[in-house]
Amino acid sequence: MLTAIPGLICFRRTIEAAHAELSNWIYEKVNNGLSGRFATTQPAYEKACRALFVALDTLEARCESRYLFGRQIVEADWRLFCTLVRF
Repeated sequence: MLTAIPGLICFRRTIEAAHAELSNWIYEKVNNGLSGRFATTQPAYEKACRALFVALDTLEARCESRYLFGRQIVEADWRLFCTLVRF
């Protein structure tokens, strides 16, 4: 369990609400966006791909300062990393 490791901070309490909001957005736009691979028509596939790459562009712009919430890596960064590695 991550919370049992002394000194490990997955996100600061000051960003808790923003972190939860971004995590939900990533899940909806990126994780679920990858499900476009299972589209049954070409137009549905292309729509899903466009939406996914718009989301990835948004995340890239957000990472200008290295991580999603600045200079400290947080749980959302790790979750996104795992998704992108599988992508």
